[in-house]
Amino acid sequence: MNIASFLLDEEEAETTAFLNDFLIIKKALDNLKDKRLGLIGKVSDWLISSEIPAESLDSKFGIKLVNLPWSELDHFSKFETSGKFLAAFTRSKVDLAETAKVSEMLAQTIQKNKLHAITVECFPMVQKDSVTACLPLAHLNNEGFPAGCEGDITAITGMMLCKELTGIVPWIANINKVTESVCMFSHCTIAPGLITDLSVQTHFETGKGTAIEGNFKDDIVTIFRFNHSLSKAFIAKANVIARPKFPTACRTQIEVKLSGNEVKLLREKPLGNHHLILPGNYVQLLQFACKILGMQVLE
Repeated sequence: MNIASFLLDEEEAETTAFLNDFLIIKKALDNLKDKRLGLIGKVSDWLISSEIPAESLDSKFGIKLVNLPWSELDHFSKFETSGKFLAAFTRSKVDLAETAKVSEMLAQTIQKNKLHAITVECFPMVQKDSVTACLPLAHLNNEGFPAGCEGDITAITGMMLCKELTGIVPWIANINKVTESVCMFSHCTIAPGLITDLSVQTHFETGKGTAIEGNFKDDIVTIFRFNHSLSKAFIAKANVIARPKFPTACRTQIEVKLSGNEVKLLREKPLGNHHLILPGNYVQLLQFACKILGMQVLE
């Protein structure tokens, strides 16, 4: 009947750990049922493998996709500045008044539509008004509310799954370069709790608005991504070997060391632009979850 099945020996020490992981995954998948995911705008057209049909989301995870076109939302300038948001960035030397209005707009949109996660097509706003959603999204992620960017449905779905499995909202990051053993990731919406030495910079691609720069705290990370058909997943444990600050990439950056086969997969069979970076080693748990979901883990 195509039901994933496992034969266990109750006398083996590993059985208890296996069952504990199974219960974590079962609870996580139960928690995702009927969660409401808001897509503000649309999926950015330059992304690869990042749009999941609403029917697929519902059948696989029970997640309900809520489409919210920009034309149906009030302009951010009509909102008050969010005091809660400003309190989270008191050390910033940059004027965050306009960004705090974006934060309030998102907060009220979330509340009005009873959302449990959002992904935002950010570029129309920054191109029109020179203000970004990077910091408000980072703030939401820091509060345990999954918030992605560029309208990437595949990535935000993975973020929702990771949150339920681990309690951590992962960092959504671009692959910048892949050498024979090293991969560089960067992006502008990392949760402040995942970094040290936080500073507020401009958004990389446009040089406008605000974005987060900092040093990733952990030395070991799990890299995770599944494809838009929810049939395959990339999962890898990696060591962080550098935290560069190149001016030619998004503001927060890490370089990680990968095996030759993992590099080959990212070069020749990437599942998309954005990958999710979790602090710590969650490879076994994610592999198990993908197996239960009927996804092939690339090897």
